[in-house]
Amino acid sequence: MKCTNNRIAFALAIIASMGLSLTTACSDDDINDHPNHDVTDDVGADDVSSDNDDEADAELDAGEPDEDVDPQPDADPEDTGEDTSDDVDEDVDPQPDTEGPDPVFDVEPVECAFPSDDPSCPQGEFGPASFFSEFVIETDDGDDACCSDINGDGNIDNFIGEEVVAAIGEGNIPGFGDINQNIVASIGSGELLYLMEAKYWEHPLWESDMDLRVYMGGSTNASMDDNLAGEGIFTLSPTNFDEDGEPRFGFENVEIRDGHLTARDGFIEVMFPGLVEAIAAQLGAVEISADIVQDPEPDLTAGGEFALTNGKLGGAILRDQFFKSMNEESLLCDCLNLDEPEGDEPDLWVDGLFTYNPAQDRWICDWKAGSNSTCQEPDKPLECQTLGNNDLCTMLAAFSGQTDVEIDGEPSFSIGIHFESVTTEIRGIDDSE
Repeated sequence: MKCTNNRIAFALAIIASMGLSLTTACSDDDINDHPNHDVTDDVGADDVSSDNDDEADAELDAGEPDEDVDPQPDADPEDTGEDTSDDVDEDVDPQPDTEGPDPVFDVEPVECAFPSDDPSCPQGEFGPASFFSEFVIETDDGDDACCSDINGDGNIDNFIGEEVVAAIGEGNIPGFGDINQNIVASIGSGELLYLMEAKYWEHPLWESDMDLRVYMGGSTNASMDDNLAGEGIFTLSPTNFDEDGEPRFGFENVEIRDGHLTARDGFIEVMFPGLVEAIAAQLGAVEISADIVQDPEPDLTAGGEFALTNGKLGGAILRDQFFKSMNEESLLCDCLNLDEPEGDEPDLWVDGLFTYNPAQDRWICDWKAGSNSTCQEPDKPLECQTLGNNDLCTMLAAFSGQTDVEIDGEPSFSIGIHFESVTTEIRGIDDSE
């Protein structure tokens, strides 16, 4: 595997000493506006076909005798009353790898699954929760490649892990240590706190229609050792909720089959503590898969808890959103002496870090070393020192034209991450922030 200096340099901004932080962006629809969760209403194609066939047979058996039917020689079977259930079955597209009715529709929900209006059940504002205890950016490009095929070409897409992080781990970037070890340190210090919460999850092994929220930040009443051991208690940062008090981030397309969870079509926000705290790089086409730990069995009631193992997360960083975020944050560094953008067009910047060039479909570094910047002085904030690095600015601009996938037409950089989560409890919202 070869890696150019430009490719390697990208890690300085999207993954560096910083570690990784995740939140999942919802669609515009309120994730609490959920459809009916009565599993008897959710019937697969095979079930519909079978029920209709039985009803058709019953109607034929109870109908007029066959001799009353006038059998025209060239009549269509539908005109003769002939039983066509076999023909109908042949036209039904069966569910792949499924024999008979889907088991998800045959299970009984557990008692008191969150949310429950039964006063005898545990009550609370939050459902079963889990704490992200481990993130590892996968660097293997062989049989263990992770984690999703974003562009549909039959190959796993993980440009950042295979090309960038792998090169840094080999020592090709002087001054940078192991990125994944930095992530471990950030989680262990409590700098990276990420939680999941489930809603409408009614059976530990099977669920066809549930919500999964992802929260970032908050406070804990336990030590980080207890949190990592699955004994944590958290309150959430109010920044996880919109102006109406609804969660800002979460998957709606979530399914559990035989204890394996998948969540698709998510958007995840990646932030970089230790680089520039507020820079937000958005991941698109996000897919999560993981096995649900069954010993102990998930507690699906209010205030309950669950754990995931063998987790995989695949997605892609949206290039333009990342560069715009860099520009916005650079204006907070007075030592850069930048002018604010003119006009209302967000892509046009005057004396900013980057300007978008539509003719070349890339971002250009407009800021030059020595242009009234004092950010390299040791007393300046670390994030401003990073943003004020002219070599970084120049190399990121060159790299911006080397995206490997597109998300809804937006040029992006793919990434694959392994994760684990442990049991935890969410107690409420920290109003002190």
